Amino acid sequence: MRPIIGLHSLLLFAALAHAQSSDPLVKALELSDLYNWADSEPWFEQAKLSAGSDSRKALYAEIGLIRATMERRVLPQISEWLANQLNNNPLLASDDELRLFALTVKGDIDFEIDSRPARLDWEAALAIAERTNNTKWIRRAKTELGFVSFVEGDVGRSLQAVLGGMAAAKQANDVGAQIRYLGALGTGLTMTKSHQAGLDRINEALVVEAQNQPQAGYNFPAREGKFMALLGLKRNEEAYTLAAEIITKARSLQKRVKECQVLLLLARHFRSENNSQQAQAYLAQARELAEAGGFTRFLADIYNMLALASIDKGDRISAVDFAMRAAQNTQASGDLYLLPDRLLSVARQQIALGQTDKAISAFETAEDAANLVLAWATKVQTRTALVSTLTELYRAHFKFYAQRGDVERAFRVLESSRARTTREVIANETIGDER
Repeated sequence: MRPIIGLHSLLLFAALAHAQSSDPLVKALELSDLYNWADSEPWFEQAKLSAGSDSRKALYAEIGLIRATMERRVLPQISEWLANQLNNNPLLASDDELRLFALTVKGDIDFEIDSRPARLDWEAALAIAERTNNTKWIRRAKTELGFVSFVEGDVGRSLQAVLGGMAAAKQANDVGAQIRYLGALGTGLTMTKSHQAGLDRINEALVVEAQNQPQAGYNFPAREGKFMALLGLKRNEEAYTLAAEIITKARSLQKRVKECQVLLLLARHFRSENNSQQAQAYLAQARELAEAGGFTRFLADIYNMLALASIDKGDRISAVDFAMRAAQNTQASGDLYLLPDRLLSVARQQIALGQTDKAISAFETAEDAANLVLAWATKVQTRTALVSTLTELYRAHFKFYAQRGDVERAFRVLESSRARTTREVIANETIGDER
């Protein structure tokens, strides 16, 4: 009889395993856990259709489907929907696991719009993970907050968080996080001109991805970083081939954020190569996608590049319009450390057009923005970059008044500059003492 009992047990376990693996929500969550949102989409769709009266499963599937298809949606609208659900849906108030999932999805979406709500999302997610002792999401949330620190200008804190997250992911065999963080670290190194070191890290990420196929899917961010590294190493033909592959894949999956990002990278590259025709062609495509999807951070970059292109053509009226749009979208995205420089660009174009009152307002707003960021920036390298921008602002602002014979205002700007320099020396000494 024992063999029969053993066979029955095996069949029972096999049936249970099949039932679990055939649950579309389980499959969708497995793929999303690897950050393979593209392949998770049909499974979330199936889970939503099969949920029936199971409201928890239906909401889980709905939120997952939103994340899987975010590139095809208007981001501010789905962020608002998620905020409403988090604030008002009883299921999300009482179910920590589901609420954590919703916060991670909202965090990803908000990060494409504005770093400020994204930080709040990930801090809330971290709080739930710590309360429920969810070690995986404690690691992941802390690393995501590191990404937020990067766009806020705190590069040192960001690097520390990503390096710590990567080491922890390897130790825990968290495959999805390894791919994501290795790719992010490689991209960060590339952005600091360490192109070969960046490429090496990205290739590590792609090796982990290849070892975990087909579940791991196609990682766009790592390949975008590789594209930048190849350009930095002057391996242009390889870079163009990779860019074409990424765009083709993004279009086939309707990943509009990913497509927009590569188009913007191509536009920036061809501008640096003095190929304005190619740059404008890619920029036009990126702008169409960004405006349709409400990709605020991309729009800030796109309008800034259009302002520069208008200056090159001598079209100062268009230049000031685009520069103003760049500043507005920069402020809306929460990337405040970029705002002073973009407002300085606005002021310069307004001066050229004789719009003196508007230029004064732009100078003052730019200085206020720089001082605001300096108030919370704790890392010396971040503060140094901002002080450099602020010094250029004060110089341009002083020159503006001096050339018009407004001695009183010119010296007021000069005194503000001296006061800021003195405060900064003291602040940097304090930060140095705390290290």
